[in-house]
Amino acid sequence: MRRRIRLTGRKQLSRSSAAVKIIELPGKKLLTLHLNNSDDFKSFPKNSRIKIKLNENKLVEILDFGTLSSQKSTVELENQYFVSPSCELRIVNSDEGKEGLLLGSTDSWALNVERDKSRKGILRFMPAELGPRTWKLEILDDDYPIVHINKDIPNAAVWASKDPVFVSTAFPAILKQIFVDILEYEADPEIEWITDWLLWAEKLMPSEKVPFSNKDNEMEQSQWIESLIDSFAHKHRLSQKLIQQLNALGGEPQ
Repeated sequence: MRRRIRLTGRKQLSRSSAAVKIIELPGKKLLTLHLNNSDDFKSFPKNSRIKIKLNENKLVEILDFGTLSSQKSTVELENQYFVSPSCELRIVNSDEGKEGLLLGSTDSWALNVERDKSRKGILRFMPAELGPRTWKLEILDDDYPIVHINKDIPNAAVWASKDPVFVSTAFPAILKQIFVDILEYEADPEIEWITDWLLWAEKLMPSEKVPFSNKDNEMEQSQWIESLIDSFAHKHRLSQKLIQQLNALGGEPQ
């Protein structure tokens, strides 16, 4: 979890200040922007530039939507590999001598991510351009974690959530990364995804208290995470399912 640092004078904008969408057309992708509440931007000079920063798997693109007095509504993306990038709205000074000074910004959020937890759960899977890697976990500030799966794998998202080999070998590492991140950051109950993951852990280990961060309990945190992973593996019979799958394939691991 990245700790947020706000520089003096920078205004914190709400995510509800803007509506941002990716529109996919034949051969190209467009990003659309609508500023929802003009009152949120009254304190900025009219010539301030409006920018959107997209970030996914180390791919970064910053799009310029003009100024507050002359805003563009649509900009074409140069990067066509974005699937579910994190998004941040920025208001930037354009006065001579202060060009590029950040005047205000939102926290980042994920675009194109379904928010119906009854169907999607608290961990999301998205195909992505990963080169030689099979998967990569992205932990966002204020949205549910995403496991990016190499887009060259057929039906990548479904495969990652169902395949017994992937689930039994990758999920323990994914759970560890997520909870190391949560426990190093003092969980804010207002952050929905953190609350949901802690509730999930509580149901899996109802008798175990979550050891939140302090200077003296790193060992306790590590042991708690290991117990959580063991409980998950036991509940879902990970090793048994892996062995069954390998036997079904007619071979033993080399």
